[in-house]
Amino acid sequence: MPPSLPARSGGHRDYDKDCPITVFGSTQARLVGEALLESHTTIDFVYCSPSLRCVQTAQHILQGLQQDGKTKIRVEPGLFEWTKWVSGTCLPSWIPPAELAADNLSVDTTYRPHVPVSKLAVSESYDTYINRSFQVTREILAECNNLGNTVLIVAHASSLEACTRQIQGLTPQNSKDFVQVVRKIPYLGFCACEEMGETGVWQLVDPPILPLTHGPNHSFNWREMLMQD
Repeated sequence: MPPSLPARSGGHRDYDKDCPITVFGSTQARLVGEALLESHTTIDFVYCSPSLRCVQTAQHILQGLQQDGKTKIRVEPGLFEWTKWVSGTCLPSWIPPAELAADNLSVDTTYRPHVPVSKLAVSESYDTYINRSFQVTREILAECNNLGNTVLIVAHASSLEACTRQIQGLTPQNSKDFVQVVRKIPYLGFCACEEMGETGVWQLVDPPILPLTHGPNHSFNWREMLMQD
């Protein structure tokens, strides 16, 4: 965890449900940004879940891209994960955009969310979550249409599936299969979509960078280090 945390108006207890990114995670995010920079990828718009760890992830990606301060992060509550997975009887108390900006995060304080926090409900149904994710993704794409080529969405593991499946013209999976897909997504999952002509239908394409992994290298046998010539 980071050595220190900024003060927040709701007190330190709010970190219980809205934790910061780890030092390891911030390093990974910056490496992703650097890889995107090397691939000559330019981000025109950034949309982000209100979770602090997501906002910080977006910030570090922009730092790696050398776009920190040039591209503002639009905090969109509609990108929050399935609220059924939130413990307790209330949603997290997220840090308002104005406070995030005061903590030197590149947040757009003038952005008006498509789904305000007041529209999120605790323990929403699976169908509600899937429809919310589809709706906000579609509205984000429409908002950026003809204004830029690349939109970066930084959200949660479940968002990779929830935000992309229906824009491809596919029907949502049932909740059981959905959970199995989410379990297989790595810590810092990355996928890319592009629109197919002017049909309004999108398709998954190869990401501009290789995946970032930190699992064991099974092809390496450490016992070979013990062998003597």
